[in-house]
Amino acid sequence: PEMFSDQGTFDINRYPNLHIPFGSGEFQSLSAALAWLEGQEAFKSLVERLPNLCLEPQELEHVPSITFWSLKALQVSWN
Repeated sequence: PEMFSDQGTFDINRYPNLHIPFGSGEFQSLSAALAWLEGQEAFKSLVERLPNLCLEPQELEHVPSITFWSLKALQVSWN
């Protein structure tokens, strides 16, 4: 209530909004699981629609994080 007088109203343009979208532990949002599932489906759809999509030989470099496992880049080619 100190930050937003209308905290019960969804406003995508709210500013400044200094929240942590997914969080961790007891603060982990249910939307994190939904985002993970959406990502899986997006990559599955991409591979099905572009059958000639191939991973390029590369050394994988990870983003340093104690929360999420992610890559800095993933190079592909499309023949």
